[in-house]
Amino acid sequence: MACGSGATASCNTDFDIAIENKIDSVALFLVLHSRAQRNSEYCTKELDWFSDKYRDHMLVGEQRRIFNVLLNNIPARDWHPALEGTIGFIMHDAEGDELGDFTDPKDGRYGKQLRKVVDAAETTLNAMRAQQQAARPDPVPNTTVASGQLPTLFLASVSETQETTRERLITEIGDSARLLAELPPPHEHAPAGNRSRPRCSRPT
Repeated sequence: MACGSGATASCNTDFDIAIENKIDSVALFLVLHSRAQRNSEYCTKELDWFSDKYRDHMLVGEQRRIFNVLLNNIPARDWHPALEGTIGFIMHDAEGDELGDFTDPKDGRYGKQLRKVVDAAETTLNAMRAQQQAARPDPVPNTTVASGQLPTLFLASVSETQETTRERLITEIGDSARLLAELPPPHEHAPAGNRSRPRCSRPT
């Protein structure tokens, strides 16, 4: 992983603190939910931090600020408690009860599935702006979405095999929000000499 001049993190950055500080200013939290994500200690920490911080401010009307983007057909009974209560966004190719895999960008279903995520993000962000303008002086803490300032999204690092989906999602969101600079955590299980590009989620 790069560090120092021009890099996202300094060589002595404490990743737990750095990531938690970034989450302090996040409007929406997008979980790219896969088998790898479920096995990642850091992905779980990120979700815990966000859900704990905004426990009393999780809803915008009827919309939740955590987006459960299902890259595999993970059964609802196995979801993190913070993901319960919605059906999630399907971004996989599973049929029936099979686990499946994340939808290939060349698959005809991919664009339609991604559009649902982007449309919901835009709707929720717009609702947050309206809510904060109407509910002063009690805005959602530490999340600035006032007029003239873009809301912030946190989209965690993913495995190389899922990078295309992440980049496409960023492109589709476009200028409707500011995406936090990527700050990947140290790889939990990689050998010491093989940590050049740590990822929140490992390849499935």
